[in-house]
Amino acid sequence: MTVWQDEAAKIDKDDLEQFFKLQGALDVDIRINRIPRVTVRSEAVLTAETFRDKLIAMAALRDEQVPASILKKADELEGMEAEKIIAGVGNGGSV
Repeated sequence: MTVWQDEAAKIDKDDLEQFFKLQGALDVDIRINRIPRVTVRSEAVLTAETFRDKLIAMAALRDEQVPASILKKADELEGMEAEKIIAGVGNGGSV
């Protein structure tokens, strides 16, 4: 069985072994292959305080430019109450 490293602890090997034996297996050998999750984050992204600054820092990691329209939308969203954002999305409105 192959799973993400951080989810391996959720697997109950004894439970699985019992299940397969109840299904008729004579012997059960459960092996867990753990795949590490790698998240690369720049210090600039972690320390950025505004949504706009986080977008710019992430784009810089990818050698990309953030369009002005996206930065404008980020500024709008950051100043909006969560309920208004959710209501706009839920009602087919443009957030």
